[in-house]
Amino acid sequence: MLRNIFVLGFLSLFVNLASAEETGSWVFVGESTDTRVFIHPSNFRVVRGGGIRVWFLSNHKVTDGPVGSNISQEEVSCVSGSSRILQINLYSGASGEGKILRSTNSPGDWIEPPPGSLGEAMIKMACVLLSKTIKKP
Repeated sequence: MLRNIFVLGFLSLFVNLASAEETGSWVFVGESTDTRVFIHPSNFRVVRGGGIRVWFLSNHKVTDGPVGSNISQEEVSCVSGSSRILQINLYSGASGEGKILRSTNSPGDWIEPPPGSLGEAMIKMACVLLSKTIKKP
């Protein structure tokens, strides 16, 4: 039952991804108790070895500090199911608005998120985008 719900949710994300590519808008990926994550499907780059560089927007629902959101460029390996942050900006407001509180542009370590996590959903969405980009013979 849970698997069917996940598949239906993933299919609806795929449909949203297709419509957002036409408008250039952010597409909802998923949420945790404190964060809602979106992907920008029209701003990406395919990299060698089955990977893709994509932009994610994370809106923080509850903050115990000044950060309201962040926008990050991440490299995703669809072969290994891992990702790393390449650059990130932390903002005082939601949706990448407000003052930039901190900016980092040095690549982080590769991580493999736990199954069923928001991180896994982010990787899967990026890999769907990659699969739509690669031409099949």
